[in-house]
Amino acid sequence: MISFPPDSFPTNLPASSIYPTPKYLQLGNLQEPVFDELVVLLAKLCRVPIAFISLIKAETVWFKHTIGWTGAERLPLDHTLCSLAMLQQTPTFFPDLLLEPCEQINSTEIEALGLRFYLGIPLRTRQGNMVGVLAILDQQPRQPKVADYTLLEGFASLASVLFDLYRAVAQPTHTSLLENHQVYEAISQTMRCIHRLTERGGSTPSLKASAAAEREVIALEAHKLAYFIRHYLTLPYGSSPPSYEAFRS
Repeated sequence: MISFPPDSFPTNLPASSIYPTPKYLQLGNLQEPVFDELVVLLAKLCRVPIAFISLIKAETVWFKHTIGWTGAERLPLDHTLCSLAMLQQTPTFFPDLLLEPCEQINSTEIEALGLRFYLGIPLRTRQGNMVGVLAILDQQPRQPKVADYTLLEGFASLASVLFDLYRAVAQPTHTSLLENHQVYEAISQTMRCIHRLTERGGSTPSLKASAAAEREVIALEAHKLAYFIRHYLTLPYGSSPPSYEAFRS
């Protein structure tokens, strides 16, 4: 069985460190809606009924942020395809689990849910610790499009760095992260942009032709935000980051 270092899974933020703050400023809470937003948007953009962020702790996979997932809230590691995805540097892909089942895991849950398609990518912190997996699934076989891979990688990059931000905020010496709103305004701005592009893309015949291009733009926005947050977290203690607009220019 695979084991993980004790610090590979975020610990809960102390109640005394939770501030009454705007929506995206509450990243010390694993119920923070930005993670739920990401999976909902990903499912909609990739046109699949199921998407999730699974979190890995010891030898258990927890399905914490999901859309369309009707399976167990947690499963043994060797009962999920996440146990394979977490070991890869690139997305793990199963086009039809009925015709080509995965023999390395116990497939009881997969068969019970009638899952056929799986595309997952690992989420790792800056230190290389495994946090979990971001995945899209379907009960129909399918071949993913290039845009699916692009979106998955962009959203995985963003989700991973948001976990880094979560861990940083949880440190008593980093409470200044909660007082500087620039990074949280950047998150809010980017999520508004992604929501707008998601609602617009493919809604009319004239826009369907540009849907793939817009999904590439969405993935790029996710990567840009991830890079900004990563830069923000490497600044010396007490330093002020540039504005997100200045950083993007």
